[in-house]
Amino acid sequence: MVCIALAGLFMVSESSVSDKSLFAGLDVGSLSTKAVLMDENGIVSHCTIATGANPRAAGESAFEKALALSVRDRSAVAFIVGTGYG
Repeated sequence: MVCIALAGLFMVSESSVSDKSLFAGLDVGSLSTKAVLMDENGIVSHCTIATGANPRAAGESAFEKALALSVRDRSAVAFIVGTGYG
């Protein structure tokens, strides 16, 4: 697992995008799952973990780990973009 904190689209919640400060990207592959959080200045945090037998759980786990490293919570995320196999 590599997680580092640095200085289809769907809405995470119904509140205004202008109230949100983060955008998330998830890539779930057959071997590894990657999550990145960005704000208007660039990458805030990212995490790469082994996908294992449950790709959905791996995506959620990588996203939560990247959020924890960003020292922000899910309510700060405006959009999540996902890609991967399956």
